[in-house]
Amino acid sequence: TAGENIVKFNGTAATISSASASSISATVPPGATTGKISITIIGNTTTSTADFTVIYLPTITNFSPTTGISGTAITITGTNFSTTLANNIVKFNNVIATVTAATTTTLTAIVPENATTGNITVEVNGQTTISSVNLSVLPTLTGFAPSFGAIGSEVIITGTGFDPLAANNTVTINNTNATVIAVTTTSLTVQVPAGA
Repeated sequence: TAGENIVKFNGTAATISSASASSISATVPPGATTGKISITIIGNTTTSTADFTVIYLPTITNFSPTTGISGTAITITGTNFSTTLANNIVKFNNVIATVTAATTTTLTAIVPENATTGNITVEVNGQTTISSVNLSVLPTLTGFAPSFGAIGSEVIITGTGFDPLAANNTVTINNTNATVIAVTTTSLTVQVPAGA
């Protein structure tokens, strides 16, 4: 009988959803902390030998700066981060970033080369949270080739922060709009326009 059993997670009482002579299903209660599970039946208590680890959902409350280029260090503030760097998986618009510093309330992560504008996600112990606002990843232009060409010829522009959807990238050659014919997050192939 479910009501005859008292289950506690490190001293915090849990709600029991079902019980049999050999098993109990209980919901981890709000406020529970890592520790032993105890079961009390008619005044008799037994306690687990191992600890039950309570995992909390991480949260993102803010990040700074809100814009940056590849290589920019972004400081993320929130809760329930791991102090072990490898236990925090940070992604900028689904691109994994390198975490360089971590406390339970702050993470520092570097914007990766192929990141684009989008939300920030933080995963800790299999629990994921998503930022409510986007990080704006600004494009950089590191080079182009060839450095000369006729109208209609192709030029490959290299850099970072390009949008993977061609229509979202506006390229001009000396203020004349060029057609983007191929794109990755780090390169654009454009056609030299008439009038350039």
